[in-house]
Amino acid sequence: YLAAKSFCNVCRCKYLFPRLWCAVDGHQNLFNLAPKLKVLSEGDHRKVVMEDYIKGVRHTLCCLTGSDISEADFTDDRLTNLLRHLSIGETWEKIEEDLSRDTITVYNLPTETVRCDPTTISGHHGVKDDGIFQFGHSKDDPALPQIKVMTAALDPLGMPLATDVVSGENADDPMFVPVIRRVASFLGKKGLLYVGDCKMCAAATRKFIVSDEVGGHYLCPLPRTGNASGDIERWADRGNMR
Repeated sequence: YLAAKSFCNVCRCKYLFPRLWCAVDGHQNLFNLAPKLKVLSEGDHRKVVMEDYIKGVRHTLCCLTGSDISEADFTDDRLTNLLRHLSIGETWEKIEEDLSRDTITVYNLPTETVRCDPTTISGHHGVKDDGIFQFGHSKDDPALPQIKVMTAALDPLGMPLATDVVSGENADDPMFVPVIRRVASFLGKKGLLYVGDCKMCAAATRKFIVSDEVGGHYLCPLPRTGNASGDIERWADRGNMR
């Protein structure tokens, strides 16, 4: 119930209210609440099961929204329209920011360390010129198209703070700065430690982390490319000699 009320408050915000209310038989129904409850309570994000789920929680949703809701409000086409609105970058980032900030406040979570981690997700999907599934460098199966996902999460808890999804042909390096910028902005703290893999070691990324805008620190392994491999060996030998 508390989770439902929290989502309800977020969805009533000024940047969502005009988009996510739909008219059904003359009523105004906040039908974006139920899919989130389904994902939270059962870990199931499929649209096809929503109508059956609503049958079991219809009374609760009616009390929360003050509207007469039925399973017919949660057909695939209606949920697709909802996801289309939520996928707008500006809208989603504001939802993400509010939920992260509220969760940190309610549970008094430590925010000193943020881990930034890019990954790929591949699958048997058709590839279109303007599609998000594209062929790219893959550690899984290069024969399958993929998307790339960058997540900035509280460490060691692993709670996601900001997530970006881009098409699979993109490089990892440019994905760090956008999520770090968003996290630094809504946490509003200087001196955070940003942890990442060797791809976060790009000079532009490290320069951004220590800039006045972020005011943070970074921890990442130096990639063994170019002259770095030999330099690392010399630094280690020098340290051993001392």
